[in-house]
Amino acid sequence: MKVLVDLAMITASGQGDMEVQKVRCLHAATMGYAPLIYDLDPEKSTFQDFYRYCETVWKALEADPKLPQKLVSLSVSSNTHNIRVYT
Repeated sequence: MKVLVDLAMITASGQGDMEVQKVRCLHAATMGYAPLIYDLDPEKSTFQDFYRYCETVWKALEADPKLPQKLVSLSVSSNTHNIRVYT
């Protein structure tokens, strides 16, 4: 993930502040939800595994309550003018 973020930052830095903020939102949201995105195996994980991953995400949400908004802001097309970037 770090390599992807680094490459995206390099690319975004020539595009402007809004693009850099989008990359930061992507990184924050991805890292905050990483246990559910990368670690949860739908075929092998138990409910206890799921709950443990959720606890990690809850801690990330406590540290950054805007994580859900950051994730949603990434789904908005860059062609619209009402993009909100949360920091």
